Amino acid sequence: MQTLQPPGWAKPKGYSNGIVAKGRLVFVAGQVGWNNAKEKFETSDFAGQARQALKNIVAILAEAGARPEHICRMNWYVGDAKEYNASLKE
Repeated sequence: MQTLQPPGWAKPKGYSNGIVAKGRLVFVAGQVGWNNAKEKFETSDFAGQARQALKNIVAILAEAGARPEHICRMNWYVGDAKEYNASLKE
């Protein structure tokens, strides 16, 4: 995988301007912040649920022999912008 960073451009924060990838494509969708075994939310806070959702994504990637560094694109849908902003430090 190659990150595309044109000369003189500021380095993006939290995303990439472009990626060149090769190989298999793995699509992951619909992950939320509940545990993987019983589909139960173990916490009600944004950071805790986001952490769990990311753990779920890592587990799915592992099933395909992939790791987080193989992710080319990720979309988040946040329902409460105030809670998201308040949780940025966490």
